[in-house]
Amino acid sequence: MLPKLFTAASASQSVPRRAIPLDVRHADALEEALYSSIVGNLYAVDFYEQVGLPMAGSVGDKVPSGYAGFVGIPAEGDERDGAQQPNLSSIILLGNNTVPVVVANSDYAVLAKCIHRSKRRLDSIFGPADMVNPLWHTLESRMPAPSSYRPIQPLLYLSPEVDLTEHIDATLPRIPTHLPPLATTDLYDQQVGHYVRFANSADYNALLPAAAAMFREEVGLDPLERYGQGYRNRVHTLSAQQRTVVATNVEGR
Repeated sequence: MLPKLFTAASASQSVPRRAIPLDVRHADALEEALYSSIVGNLYAVDFYEQVGLPMAGSVGDKVPSGYAGFVGIPAEGDERDGAQQPNLSSIILLGNNTVPVVVANSDYAVLAKCIHRSKRRLDSIFGPADMVNPLWHTLESRMPAPSSYRPIQPLLYLSPEVDLTEHIDATLPRIPTHLPPLATTDLYDQQVGHYVRFANSADYNALLPAAAAMFREEVGLDPLERYGQGYRNRVHTLSAQQRTVVATNVEGR
């Protein structure tokens, strides 16, 4: 006979909380979380639409070392009852860039443990500040000092309903003095209006160093040295998918 104080509630607490790799059985719960805030979750949404979820049972119920993909924490009751499609109290996208999607206040320690044990190279944690900051504070004692910590990082969003007509013929702004100067200064004297187009394969040789330069200015490291062919492939893929836009002069250059 159980002691009187050993209630059902205390019994459920004896089941350790843990993170699990999500698979197609969790698609409904994941999509509900992702698409409820599509702007804030844009990076995770893009990963989901490009990669998807693994087949049921193909990864197992433990997060493998080096794993990249969506990870979740089952709600306490669902995990205890062995639900086939458990409700999830927390979801993150685990990878070199780790992104929280939804996190319950009680789950930060479990997620920090999962990230640390995954043994992945962690380049960044980003997303909504109300989840990123407590996740990092829980994790930071186990990690090297970050090269940059931005507790407040604005997210710029342009609604498709905004009328940009007045900006078509606007003069290009001067580059701030703290940034490197342009290789050529005659850009300001060239006509730009209407010559904005999607990049194509012919732009690759000019686009790659420009993209790498923007990355260095924003992140502080050289992506070509860090990621090598993977970064080159990413730049090429974004052009092939018409997700890169370039502004050219009247000669199309």
